[in-house]
Amino acid sequence: MLDSIFLYRLETALVKQKFPWIAAGIGGFFILILYFSGVTSSEGQFKIPLLMMLLMSEFGCIVTALGAYFGIKAWQTRRSAIFIVLTIACAAFSILLGYFGITLWEYITAQQLQSG
Repeated sequence: MLDSIFLYRLETALVKQKFPWIAAGIGGFFILILYFSGVTSSEGQFKIPLLMMLLMSEFGCIVTALGAYFGIKAWQTRRSAIFIVLTIACAAFSILLGYFGITLWEYITAQQLQSG
């Protein structure tokens, strides 16, 4: 019984230490896709569907924010400089993906005002 509890806690701790790496990878990948799909262009010529870009920006923002949180928790347990770097990267990715999402919502709102 105690062995299974110990293994569960060890496994959970390892997952929490790996999550910032996964979140930073997902966030960086989504930022590259969104940037090259034209999210920053003012013309509205997007290379992938608008709803897909919204989902990617919102999901990426949430995942990278969680990655920053778990990066802080991992740094508190291991005190390694790499977790500080991962936390800062995840926080920056979260802010940038949130900005991309707000930019897309502004574009949608402007399109609705023009059409109606």
